Amino acid sequence: MNNPFPYEALYHRYADSWRVPAEESLLSACGGEVERGIPSGPFYAKDLEPAVREKAQAVCATAGVKPGPLFDACTLDVAVIGNDAAAKVYVNATPPVAVGTIVGGAPGPGGGPGPLGIPWWLWIIIIIIIIVVIIIIVIRRRR
Repeated sequence: MNNPFPYEALYHRYADSWRVPAEESLLSACGGEVERGIPSGPFYAKDLEPAVREKAQAVCATAGVKPGPLFDACTLDVAVIGNDAAAKVYVNATPPVAVGTIVGGAPGPGGGPGPLGIPWWLWIIIIIIIIVVIIIIVIRRRR
């Protein structure tokens, strides 16, 4: 995949290639029910509530995480996991060679782009037109 990553490609084609049934997920060992499905859109550290983000950033800074992509990842993990110890993973980690971004929104009607970058609502119209044309052709051949 090329950067920026289209939402549709990342959360369907790519994610579906490694998705496992909930009962086989390593997360099921954490207890409770494993959340299923596709996120409604990309979510970054900047999307956290300001107070939550600032607290998580303070934890990451105190742990010694350097500014950059690892700092953002640390912020998100500390906030979402809810455990300050999550910052330890990032302290001496090697920064990524490249950082990608996700473009587009949630799939489905009114959401992000569908196949070939064409909006879902337009695909629905195209399919309806094709069905109508096929019906007309079938009716004319029967006459």
